[in-house]
Amino acid sequence: MSWAVYPPAGNAVDLQSSAFDFSSVFPDHQLIWLQSGTAALAWCLCQHRLLHPHVENPEVLIPAYGCPDLVAAADYAGYTPRLVDLADGTSEYDAAALAGAVTEHTLAVLAVNFLGLAANVNAIRGLLPEVSPIAIIEDNAQWFPEPDRPVTNEADYLTFSFGRGKAIGLLGGGLVATRVQPQPMDITPPETDRLWPVKARAYNALLHPLMYGVVSRLPGLSLGQTSYHALTGLVGMDPQPRAVLGANIERYQRFDPWRERCFDEALAGITSVQVPGLTTQGRRTANRGRLLRYPVLLSNREQRDAVLASLSQAGLGATAMYRHALPDIAGLEGRFDRTRVPNARQFADRLITLPVHEGIDRAAVARITDAVARQLN
Repeated sequence: MSWAVYPPAGNAVDLQSSAFDFSSVFPDHQLIWLQSGTAALAWCLCQHRLLHPHVENPEVLIPAYGCPDLVAAADYAGYTPRLVDLADGTSEYDAAALAGAVTEHTLAVLAVNFLGLAANVNAIRGLLPEVSPIAIIEDNAQWFPEPDRPVTNEADYLTFSFGRGKAIGLLGGGLVATRVQPQPMDITPPETDRLWPVKARAYNALLHPLMYGVVSRLPGLSLGQTSYHALTGLVGMDPQPRAVLGANIERYQRFDPWRERCFDEALAGITSVQVPGLTTQGRRTANRGRLLRYPVLLSNREQRDAVLASLSQAGLGATAMYRHALPDIAGLEGRFDRTRVPNARQFADRLITLPVHEGIDRAAVARITDAVARQLN
């Protein structure tokens, strides 16, 4: 086992302030700053409920594979979350399942950008009734607009997260962008965490493989484990990470995703590998932007576990992401019918993610692709 362990995601926090023009990224949008991406999503749900008080017992449709914070946001906003299965072998909704899940109580649909693979908002819209109060909320917690992939006006609300390990990670913070004038809502004023600069520097140090390797072995930390945590309130974003967000956006926009291209080329020749978001010819599809992690679907859970064990033993930053579909996540047991989302559960069984952050050099890319090839060829 290697003592050096690459983290699965995360770029260093730039602590410089910047006079960044946010209107260049979000033209004609109202911006609401909150403490997390979960809070941003909950704000959208609460806001849309204010606009449609006549809809009783509101429901929100959620993809059955994803972060349990999606459920936490729904719970906080007073919605009943209804899980919808994925299309086989993708992170997209199954069209028939989504259309069949819509009821008179449906008030929102979450269109989740998974690791940089954008949901097809127009296709989702086409499955909904032509005249309805249903909002589409585009959850971009794992992606941020790029110079050549700006935000679109297809969804009713856009949300973003600046938590640890996100596309732009500031250890916390969330953003809503909407073209609709917001209704008044109670948001607790932000507090300044005086230790935030210290935490940011500690986080930057933690990204070094030797440091991450030591910390990841400490008992009781549970790094990377996924479980449900309730959202307890809406709070404004700490002004310190917000002040350096512009500099980190500028750094993100300069980032060269060459690591993704290396994995594209290396994995194209392995027949047992399926890469969501790529055509069979290995070309980028329209829904794929810059990736937070590089997703790979293997043939089955046994093969996934073997490949993951090999990569983990070498400390190469591979993960099984959430590892389970939402009905099987710790803290959500018994809330959802596991039998109704077979594709999502198979997706969870087959998925691994490979690191593509700035700490991965060409030698690490070569070690990762060699380890995968040895297991599968």
